Amino acid sequence: MEIREVTSKELAPTLEAILDRQQLAAGFPQEEATSLAFGLYQEERLVGGLLAKISMETAHINLLAIDETLRGQDWGTKLMAHGEEAFKKLGLKNITLTTLNYQAKGFYEKQGYQLFGELTDVPQVGMTRYYFIKRLG
Repeated sequence: MEIREVTSKELAPTLEAILDRQQLAAGFPQEEATSLAFGLYQEERLVGGLLAKISMETAHINLLAIDETLRGQDWGTKLMAHGEEAFKKLGLKNITLTTLNYQAKGFYEKQGYQLFGELTDVPQVGMTRYYFIKRLG
């Protein structure tokens, strides 16, 4: 046995197969994680959007961004509401996301997300990563 550096492209299929077997053995259904994305367009120009990964009963919002010239006009709120409605229609129960201290902590709190964790000095000294969840009714 030896440990070698490999690319993520080489490694991912093997790790996914191992984890799939583990999940099945634990009695949880096997399903492929999928993505859902919504773009915000100004005329024909893509100016922002929301990207989420769906796994089991949870959507994790990986990315949410709006062109800086359009901030403060409720487009982030509208994108979040659009995503939440889509997640509900899919029967999802939870939405999770993370943000950094210089990003949008207050914004997510206003959207009804609950802070459930924070790590200081992550991903580097002087930064804080916040972890949020919203339970869908």
